[in-house]
Amino acid sequence: MSKHLFLLMRIGCKPSYQSSVISIRMIFQLPSCFVRCSRLSWSALCVSWLIRLSLQIPAYRIIAWMQTHLCEDFQPLDWANSLHISESYLYELFRKETGDSPHQYFMGCCLEQAKTELRETNLSVTDITDKLGFSSVHYFSRQSTKHLNQSPNQYRRRVRIPIS
Repeated sequence: MSKHLFLLMRIGCKPSYQSSVISIRMIFQLPSCFVRCSRLSWSALCVSWLIRLSLQIPAYRIIAWMQTHLCEDFQPLDWANSLHISESYLYELFRKETGDSPHQYFMGCCLEQAKTELRETNLSVTDITDKLGFSSVHYFSRQSTKHLNQSPNQYRRRVRIPIS
């Protein structure tokens, strides 16, 4: 059963920086035969079991860390050492699971958070740059423009949610 579930997760849950590590929606779409952890078909126990299973895959462990540590410096070599694998193998595993390198994925996570900050807060671009750990406003602006096809200020004006 766990082999089938693992394959199902790998096929149905390729993470992107626009989704969470485990799509709860995907979990609820699983046939009940895959999720019978107890008499309660869709129990929290099942969800936590799936999350624990996913965290056994090195790329998903790193993704979980990335999504909660956006302001910190990401060093793939440190992760490779902690997982007892080479850095090149880490890149290979990560690219296989996500389609991106670890750095590209991390940058995508940061830029998705920046979009949220631009849309939902009154923080200046400089404050967002500092909050997310970018080295300079210029670098943040360049990366944002590449990702959004417009400057951070243009994006903010276009999608702004009125804040009282």
